Amino acid sequence: MIRKIILISSLCLSANAIADDFVWLVGGGSNLQNSQVQIEKNIIWAAQAIEKAPLENGKQRYLNIFFTDGNAASKDVIVGHSIDEAQSPQQLLAIIYASGDAASFETRNHQIQGVRGSTVRTELEPILSKDFSDLKQGDRGLFVFNGHGGLDKKDTANNTFRLWNNSSFKVNEFAGLLDKVDNSVPMRFVFTQCYSGGFERLVHPNAADSIDLVSAPRCGFFAEAADRKAEGCSSGVNTADYRDYSTYFFAALSGKTRQGEELPANPDRNKDGEVSLYEAHLYTLAQAHSTDLPRSTSEVYLERWQPWYLRWFFAGEGRGNVYAKLANDFARELRVPTDQSVQRSVISKKRRRLDRRSKKLGQERKNLQVAMTELRYNIRYELEQRWPKLAKKGSTKRQQLVNNEAAAIRKFIVGHEHWQRLLGGYKRVEKIINARLEIERDVTRFDKLRRLNKLARLRQQFDQHATSQQKAAYQQLLGCEKLPL
Repeated sequence: MIRKIILISSLCLSANAIADDFVWLVGGGSNLQNSQVQIEKNIIWAAQAIEKAPLENGKQRYLNIFFTDGNAASKDVIVGHSIDEAQSPQQLLAIIYASGDAASFETRNHQIQGVRGSTVRTELEPILSKDFSDLKQGDRGLFVFNGHGGLDKKDTANNTFRLWNNSSFKVNEFAGLLDKVDNSVPMRFVFTQCYSGGFERLVHPNAADSIDLVSAPRCGFFAEAADRKAEGCSSGVNTADYRDYSTYFFAALSGKTRQGEELPANPDRNKDGEVSLYEAHLYTLAQAHSTDLPRSTSEVYLERWQPWYLRWFFAGEGRGNVYAKLANDFARELRVPTDQSVQRSVISKKRRRLDRRSKKLGQERKNLQVAMTELRYNIRYELEQRWPKLAKKGSTKRQQLVNNEAAAIRKFIVGHEHWQRLLGGYKRVEKIINARLEIERDVTRFDKLRRLNKLARLRQQFDQHATSQQKAAYQQLLGCEKLPL
């Protein structure tokens, strides 16, 4: 039975006479080490946006949240702290005994309300199987995943989204679950993990690498291509720093930014009073300053459709379609010519300049890492001269020593002659990491413009050369994507 988690009514599926909307929100890391706090906050953010979305008269929405170990009281989220926040002896020792340039971390239990269960595959799979089988004509389904993904370089049909206890679902395995849904029920999905584009195959029979579509209304949106990493796995708690697909996509659906501010543009492109998933995707394409290069099933369909000989056939720059408008607006925002023959050379120069800056910062970071390693070693050596038991990491006696000598250990570390230099190194490395991330985001904006230009041309070619059957298939995907939440 599908449980209603958030909304006030206590009606269950078996008691409903009216068709309803069902949402499955699944997320978290595959283990404690990669269950970053941003994933937790993204689940909360998505749930809030979904809860706010309008409903048709008489309908109910059932939101089912699955996160890491479910409702267990154990720690399942990792939170990062800047060097300035390190106060306890344990945090300071973690820095001194760290490798590379990692700052300190803490772990805690998640803070998500209304979790239905865990994401351990052996527990999640039978629940989804039953839920999907219970859907009936007139219902609508939406599956959202926010977490980590895996890449199979040989065959993206084996790309995965990762679940708790190091379990996972492959594309073709999840396709088998979706096949349990009644063919009349629209099933939408939003995958935000690395390599998520591999899950575009869910709209093709047997998750095949083909242009044929399943008979059921099925469509989706993806933060990245099948072979590219996605943004969105930060251990930092400042949501103002988040720039991933979820941040913009669910902002469009909720009508506000994550900070509660007005949106910079109206995502309701057709002015019908509600924002569809497709409109949320277009809003993200237009507004996101991110390393993500998102796509939808209808967009990938155009790429799959293009005959090989049309790749060298000039069909104009694309006129009168949404991607052409987005591309022109984006070009003006980036201050590059809209004329693509000139645009390419201008972008190439800008990218080379960004690449040089990134490499310079990368070399500075490597030099800092070497210096910081030496500083840590010197502090560690003198610590162990005074407290030899500190050398035995993980031992009970070491922990007892830290508890008993907490104040003295802290005073020793922060008063050491090398501490301030080490502190400065961490702060500079943090600035370098952020600067390189901004450069990568800027580079992705140029890649996005190139992709928008490509989609504009593809859509124009498609209108000119596609068969009526192919056009009907494309409209089937587009119609599914344009459904309200």
